[in-house]
Amino acid sequence: MDRNEILEKSREENKFGKDDEMQKNAFAQASKIACAVGDVFCAILAVIALVLNNLDLVPNIEFVLFTAWTVGDSICGTQKLVLYSKTKKKNDLIAGIIYLVTATACLAGLVYFIVAGATI
Repeated sequence: MDRNEILEKSREENKFGKDDEMQKNAFAQASKIACAVGDVFCAILAVIALVLNNLDLVPNIEFVLFTAWTVGDSICGTQKLVLYSKTKKKNDLIAGIIYLVTATACLAGLVYFIVAGATI
C-alpha cells in the first residue's frame, strides 16, 4: 500500500465514527479523573452535612449523604468492573466490588430513612 491508500483507508475508518487510540486513551483518563473528583465531592458533602447536622441547621441530612454516596460509588464501581472485564486486573475487580458494596449499603441506608419515616 502506498501513502495515499493508507490515508484513504484511515479517512474511511474515521468517517464511521471509529475512535483512534488517542481518543480512547483520553476518554479512559478522563473517566478515572471524573471518578476521583466525584469521590472528593462526596467527601466534601459528607463533611458539610456533618457540620450542618451538628449545628441542627438541616434535619435529616442523611438523605443527602446516602444519595450522593450511592450515585458516586455505583458509577466508580461500574467503571472498575468494566475495566476489569477488559484488562483482567484483580485490583480493578476488588475495587469495583468494594465500590458496589458501599453503594448498596448506602442505598440500604437511604431506603431505611425513607421507610422509617424520615422527613425529606
